[in-house]
Amino acid sequence: MKKNRWMVLFLVSAVAGVLGAGELDNAVLHGATDRRAIDYKSGDAIVFTLSVEGAEAFPAGTYFLSWSRTGDDGKREEGREPLVFGQPFSHTTALDRPGFVRMFATVVDAKGKTVLKEFRGDATTPEGKKAMNEFEKKDRRLFFDGSAGVEPEKLASVPEPEDFDAFWARRRARLAKVPLEAERRPIAKQWNDFETMYAVSIMCAGPRPSTGYLSLPKKPGRYPITVSLHGYGHTYPNKGHVVHPISGGGDKIAFYFSPHGYELEREPEYYDEFFRSICSGGTTFCFDEKQNADPETSYFSGYTYRLTRALEYLKSLPEWDGKNLRVAGGSMGGMQSLWAAGLDPAVTLCEPSIPWNCDMGGRDTLKRIIDPWYIHETPALRYYDPVNLAKRIPKTCFVNVTRAGLGDYCCPPSGVWAMWNNLSCPKRIRWVQGSTHGYVPGEPHEEIVIEEPARGGIGDCRMPENAFVVQNRRGYNSWPMIQAMGERLVCSYSRDNAFPEDGHTIDPGSRDAYAKVSADGGRTWSAEVTVAADPKIGEVNEGIGLDSTGAVLAWVRCWGAKRNRSHELYRSVDGITFEKIASLRPDPFPMQILDPVSVSGLGLVSPWFAGNYRKDGGNAWGLLVSADDGRTWEQRTIECNLSVKEWVTESSIVSLGNGRILLIGRCEQGLGTQFQVTSADGGKTWAKARTNIGDVRESTPSLIYDPKTGLVANYYYQRGARKLKRRVAKGDFIFTHPEAWPEPEVLAEGFEPRAYDAGNVKATRLQGKTDCCAWYTGTQSNATVVVTAVPVPER
Repeated sequence: MKKNRWMVLFLVSAVAGVLGAGELDNAVLHGATDRRAIDYKSGDAIVFTLSVEGAEAFPAGTYFLSWSRTGDDGKREEGREPLVFGQPFSHTTALDRPGFVRMFATVVDAKGKTVLKEFRGDATTPEGKKAMNEFEKKDRRLFFDGSAGVEPEKLASVPEPEDFDAFWARRRARLAKVPLEAERRPIAKQWNDFETMYAVSIMCAGPRPSTGYLSLPKKPGRYPITVSLHGYGHTYPNKGHVVHPISGGGDKIAFYFSPHGYELEREPEYYDEFFRSICSGGTTFCFDEKQNADPETSYFSGYTYRLTRALEYLKSLPEWDGKNLRVAGGSMGGMQSLWAAGLDPAVTLCEPSIPWNCDMGGRDTLKRIIDPWYIHETPALRYYDPVNLAKRIPKTCFVNVTRAGLGDYCCPPSGVWAMWNNLSCPKRIRWVQGSTHGYVPGEPHEEIVIEEPARGGIGDCRMPENAFVVQNRRGYNSWPMIQAMGERLVCSYSRDNAFPEDGHTIDPGSRDAYAKVSADGGRTWSAEVTVAADPKIGEVNEGIGLDSTGAVLAWVRCWGAKRNRSHELYRSVDGITFEKIASLRPDPFPMQILDPVSVSGLGLVSPWFAGNYRKDGGNAWGLLVSADDGRTWEQRTIECNLSVKEWVTESSIVSLGNGRILLIGRCEQGLGTQFQVTSADGGKTWAKARTNIGDVRESTPSLIYDPKTGLVANYYYQRGARKLKRRVAKGDFIFTHPEAWPEPEVLAEGFEPRAYDAGNVKATRLQGKTDCCAWYTGTQSNATVVVTAVPVPER
């Protein structure tokens, strides 16, 4: 229920705690807005609706809803309303500028006291005691804390310092004068036998060294790096705010960075005294306004020296693969993640969660709302504001904000959005309605997920118009297949994760097959799931369709050593979990197996083609037929021993009824127009002809037939011209007149610099109203999968 792009799922009831007799002990206070929570314009009416879900009946006058509305306009409204069982409460407000409106509400009793849920299970058993302890750890209030955003894409922070880049250049020069030398010793107690864990101390500029725990795989090789970054904490030992060893699982280098540079593996009393020593000005660390008056005396000064030096050290390790460097953390760790990506161009994946201190000038200068626990702005702090460092994150880095709370005013939405607006790299963010800094509502809950490609693209690329992004994570996202399944869309695609400088590959372990689901017509997409990822082979999705029960069937080509090659069919009832139901090695062995389509009298039919793109003779094509929903298949060859010019490849097939089958295929190497192949006797005999469709360049067609209107839509991509096109004809007419396809209409345009880094359209019809076309566009090493949705043709 999380997804690419703009997505809202309205909140439904969830159980908090355990079953009991209390009226509200299983209840949740749900909040929702009357439209997508970040989709308002200035002056629009914003309607918040609050309702208690999961409660038992209670008498009138027992409970009340205490609420307040605040906003980035400085206005405040509040009230207390009787809580009536089964009846929601609504409040209408507005905002006259870009920013956020916050709605906070709690359930109180008749005296105004906050109602707390109680544990009513049996705590006398070990299981019951454990359940009670878990219950007591949770927020026991019935509350909602959420927001609505008004034109957040226009949000910006205060201007950055004029010498911002010069400031950081001076700091890099200062750090470079300190030798990159480290003390590394194995920790006292190792966790496993597949890696060695070390305590590391690295010489650094500033008051203390850069320290952290390092885990190196024992197996010789070169590995990616993951850096974990710690959140805010200033007490020990009660809260344990120190870093600890962390495992990389044996397949990566793992480093847990200490932001403070304290010694590792020391006794509790050392850390207790350490955290007391870094407090100053009557505050905990980072908050001292006297320190923060100068960027060189701010606590962040030594902090960023240590972080930069840790990254330098990790990149010097001979075990690093030289390509993949991930940084991740929450809250203060999220801030550090953005610092790291902005200060070191080697970072390839930045995954902050609820990032702290974005838009430090938002409260004091811009008067935006924020909780009282925040650092007061000084001009010196603008050098450390993630909003400004976000501008410096290169397009070779993917920023994935794993959670941002619309009720988190420790890290307010306006600040996180201002940071988001400054990112020009590929990026993704997951907004959670009702989520505060430390609280996430129980499933299911409202989420909005946005993904955008690099601003201006990677190289000279740009986001295509009239298209929704399915996947633009760094890598060659390509060859998408899309299928409507009831009200949802399932899109499968593959990605080359090797990032070669001179193009993409289908090498084993590099390219894998993935899928996402959309519940809103392709606008937003779920989190990515893996369909197939065997390290011994390279997986490429190659066809998609439905079986007789409405489940999705997805073909995956498995490529690698000849003995490992096969075609595998996966089945899914939800588009998220996939089960392999068939593995084929037919003879002749296909280059690809295309979409499974139901054809009356035959069953499930998938076209295939086999041969060599550069050799005449030996090329073939035909059909695979299944009578048991794809578990077993019979191979039928229609033509063999063809020259490349006469070879029908990457075809799409539809059944027109009365035994008539229409197939459109692509021609290789630009050696002619699209092929049209027809059968009037249920597939027993076939006739092949050329169409008049020549505005293609080895592009894969996709057909949709509508038996109600009798129309056939032929979707394809004109490579080189960068255009997604559609031609529509009457099925009865075009079946016998292949040279009479009408002129095309242009539906969207791509941005690929090279002709072959785009295209291969797959179209599906969603609920009889919309045709959704999946295609891809990009560069030879980075490409984006998109979906263009257009109305169903009427004539």
